[in-house]
Amino acid sequence: MKWILFLLFPTLLTAGDAWDQLAEISRKPPAEARVGLEQLLVRDPGFVAARFNLGTLLLESDPSKAAEQLELAVSSASGELAANAWHNLALARFQQGRLDDALRAAERAAQLDPTAGGLRDEIRRVTLARLDEARRKADEEARKLHLDPVPLPDGRVGEVYAATLALAGGSPPRTVALAGASKMPEGISLAADGSITGTPRAAGTTKLDLALSDQVGGKATGSVEVRILPQPAITTEILPEAIIGQPYEARFAAVGFPGSPTWSIAALPAGLTAGADGVIHGTPSETGTSTLHVHAEAGKLTANRLIDLEVSNRFAPAEVPLPPATATAPYQHRTTVRGPAQQYRWSVAADAAMGISPDGTISGTPAEAGTMTLPATITAGDQRRRQVELTLPVNPVPLIQPEPIQLQAGAPANQAITVAGGTPPYAWSVVSGLLPAGLRLDPNGRLGGVAKDPGTSTITVAVQDRWKAGTQAEVQITVAPASDPPPKDQEKEKDKDKDKDKDQTKQDQDKQDGQKTDQSAQDQQKQDPSKQDGQKPEQSDQKPDQSKQDGQQGSKDQAQAKQDQSAGQNGDDGQKDAAAAQAAAQAAAMQQTAADHWLDQLPEERRDTLRYQLLDGGQKKPTQQGKTW
Repeated sequence: MKWILFLLFPTLLTAGDAWDQLAEISRKPPAEARVGLEQLLVRDPGFVAARFNLGTLLLESDPSKAAEQLELAVSSASGELAANAWHNLALARFQQGRLDDALRAAERAAQLDPTAGGLRDEIRRVTLARLDEARRKADEEARKLHLDPVPLPDGRVGEVYAATLALAGGSPPRTVALAGASKMPEGISLAADGSITGTPRAAGTTKLDLALSDQVGGKATGSVEVRILPQPAITTEILPEAIIGQPYEARFAAVGFPGSPTWSIAALPAGLTAGADGVIHGTPSETGTSTLHVHAEAGKLTANRLIDLEVSNRFAPAEVPLPPATATAPYQHRTTVRGPAQQYRWSVAADAAMGISPDGTISGTPAEAGTMTLPATITAGDQRRRQVELTLPVNPVPLIQPEPIQLQAGAPANQAITVAGGTPPYAWSVVSGLLPAGLRLDPNGRLGGVAKDPGTSTITVAVQDRWKAGTQAEVQITVAPASDPPPKDQEKEKDKDKDKDKDQTKQDQDKQDGQKTDQSAQDQQKQDPSKQDGQKPEQSDQKPDQSKQDGQQGSKDQAQAKQDQSAGQNGDDGQKDAAAAQAAAQAAAMQQTAADHWLDQLPEERRDTLRYQLLDGGQKKPTQQGKTW
């Protein structure tokens, strides 16, 4: 093989004795060989044979790095080397769990070398088996008692509400009750059958923790959110004063609508217009006070309000209300004046709750949440003065809501830690503890990344709002395994349930086949005494089809392993172990033969998948080893 690549890569000879080095490295222990191959590739990155050897060496210990090297080796001009590289790349991808990529690589290997078709067929069988197993597990989960993740419809304050929780699985009748400290929204109640009825009296979103049970004692938990919307209403109460000849803009707000309503505004002062988005804009041309007729609607939902808008020839504060503050946190903001271009000075009384400098900078620390009113005086450069009232909303201090976070290993995380109160924007950080490997906490409080390992972690997170008001809380993060294979006993029970579902004719046929198999095995044991001494049974002269050979190989290997173990024993204990091993081998062979007879009645492409499910000896991964150079 060396001289073939010698012809394909003549440029290597001019670079020195790369081939001699490769031969010498291949005789070293794996750890030394890896270092030698890496050094060789640093000097000659295009040496494809060295990349193939390094990829093959890493196949079991580091399939990801092995795949990186083998992906470069598949470009070899040597058809044999390329075929072997595709073959090993298929194994590397399989170990990574990338079954589709593994199958594509195996297909490519089979195109270059027909003898590689066995690996392709093995990966195909395993892929089918795993898909079937996933479907079976999904069906099993669906049969368990659970709460389907169907969102409840929104309710509305003052209107009759009726909804039903989606209880599923288990054995009816199913019942549900509130769990933990959960409480229903005011005015509505939960019945044992999952129906929610009543007339909500307060708006808000309530999370309900639920405990489910069924007729046979099955238990499960779940959670759901109930959102109660307020009655449609226009919440804007006061419009900023407009100044004649000065650009003006104001926006209306509303609650109780799904999304943004459509607005119509009548009786606007001259020079001002309004759009369907609820924004007034323009430059007023006449002074006076106008009463606006404001209407908002979305479908059948409507709201109306009369609001006064004053247009004056004076000057007025530019912001009504001011940007919000946070209770107990220092506040500072500079406000401005709308009016003719001239200098304006601000002042407040000496005993005012918040101070204001002549340039309009408001500062101080609000003591509690709510709405503050700040009387102030504006003095213009033309000596005109005006008394105004500034409105300052004050938000409560931020409070983290440390609800447990549930994630799954291998699945992308995209879950936010929630905070109530405070003034956006927020900045988040981890104060103590370690996030599960693969996860990160973004500054916006959202968990990102992909969790690698299952387990439970507790971290302490901190948040600060716009005014540096902060708080901390512990958050528990649980990472569930990517897939939890059911216990062996559970698998056997599932198989028994499947057997019970077969019709009586099928059961009778299986019994007859099993009796024939027992008689055949006993006759064969009498004719060949060597099997009783723990020796490996001779293969039958008859040639079973390929699917039977694949299925029986696991049983033969199992019997041989037990026989080899028993051969190392002495005396009576060794004979007992040999007899036990022989009995186990016979039982496995009979189980295999009976299953084969039933499987032969099915389409060929389904046999290996079902054998995988029914027999402990079913193939769970390709048995082929990586091809070496």
